[in-house]
Amino acid sequence: MAIKTIKKLRLNRIYRGDARVLAPTLPDESIAVTITSPPYWKLKDYGVKHQIGWAQDYGEYLNDLVLIFRHVHRATVPSGSLWIVLDTFRENGRLRLLPFEVSERLQDEIGWVLQDVIVWDKGKTLPWSRVGQMRNQFEYLLCFSKTKAFKYEIDRLKEMDLKEWWVKYPERYNPRGKVPSNIWTLPIPVQGSFSSNGLRHACPFPVALVERILLLTTDPGSGDVVLDPFAGSGTVLALAERMQRGFLGFELNPNFVEMYRGAVRKFVRQEWASRSTQFNTIEQRRRVLQDKITRLRLTKYPKTLLKTLNASTGLDLSTVRGVVAFAPARPRKGRPKGKPHHLLSLKVFLILDQIVNRRALKDVIDKVTSRPPLSKFGIDAVVSVVTTHDIRRLQPSFGLSSMEPLWLYRQGKTYRFNGQTTLSKWLNEMRAPRFRAKDKTRFPIIASNIRVNQKLERTWFPKHTIE
Repeated sequence: MAIKTIKKLRLNRIYRGDARVLAPTLPDESIAVTITSPPYWKLKDYGVKHQIGWAQDYGEYLNDLVLIFRHVHRATVPSGSLWIVLDTFRENGRLRLLPFEVSERLQDEIGWVLQDVIVWDKGKTLPWSRVGQMRNQFEYLLCFSKTKAFKYEIDRLKEMDLKEWWVKYPERYNPRGKVPSNIWTLPIPVQGSFSSNGLRHACPFPVALVERILLLTTDPGSGDVVLDPFAGSGTVLALAERMQRGFLGFELNPNFVEMYRGAVRKFVRQEWASRSTQFNTIEQRRRVLQDKITRLRLTKYPKTLLKTLNASTGLDLSTVRGVVAFAPARPRKGRPKGKPHHLLSLKVFLILDQIVNRRALKDVIDKVTSRPPLSKFGIDAVVSVVTTHDIRRLQPSFGLSSMEPLWLYRQGKTYRFNGQTTLSKWLNEMRAPRFRAKDKTRFPIIASNIRVNQKLERTWFPKHTIE
């Protein structure tokens, strides 16, 4: 999708007009994502004649929303999505589930696919508490897609505040972090007499909320176009501009249009100046975490392999002189033939005193590496079993120079190295007859070209119960 595909409407502007009139002018498959919040039904007068919601019959109100989102569906690219903020309300003492009624009609009558329901905890919203209803402070954020193959870059939002177990169990944690929950606590911007930002709107979007959706669904400088058919104060449009996305907005109220052109664009520009710095800092932290988890996986893999072989075949670990495990400088590109795609590559050499049946042991290794727990590491490992007599002959196959630095991991503690050596020195030590007697460890020593020195940080404490 390119910007030039839009003919009748010019990009990167807000149009003052009715969405019921302007939506039909949207070109087919021109919008990457729509982020919007329709007017409340009979809860807020936006001060414009013939507005949607305020003086309408409820059925007519729903029909108008369906009409608009039908055109939005037509105008959305196959990989696009629709994000709508809606709230429940009371009518004649009865709670009406507007988000779910709209959802059913959009799916049944148009073909939108409901993908997720997010609770937006905004601190306060309309209406306030009344008899039979507690104070309302959240709304529903509905995520629809046009097709099942929709753009959703969740890695960009993953959280990095992990419990301490990620150090010992890196294979259980995604290197990019933890998937965020479906409850978003994001207060609306302070406005009115309590603020000088110039915002005056019943439900202005916080910049952080729009930012999350844009990160999930669009890319900067790609020609992706963001639409808000109920633009209001224009936060969606202003942030799309800051984040280098194309944008279009419709708004019936001329005061809101002027607010967008004046106060809102300035406010969002200031907000984004600080948020973009925070975002870059978060991405730097994410890269550091990714590197740590990757390294931890690479050093732990040989340990898990030995433990699995010991459990499945009865392999006596005392017969294992040591392990050499090394990863190439860069992850292997492409998909190995006949194997699923892996993020990492690793060569593992198990050095034994003797091998009774090399072929049978290799078959067992192939089997255990193809299933959990080893398959959970995301590592395409090439495992070789050798004896001390094979070492000198096979040294060139290690792919390392004789002076290559290796870090030693003892007693199965693969999250923190305990000693450093070189490949040549390490292989000579393993050939020595008294090697095992000189270093009586409970677990074979693992030598790796991956350096890991990660402390165990206590982040979780058991709750104390009162008896």
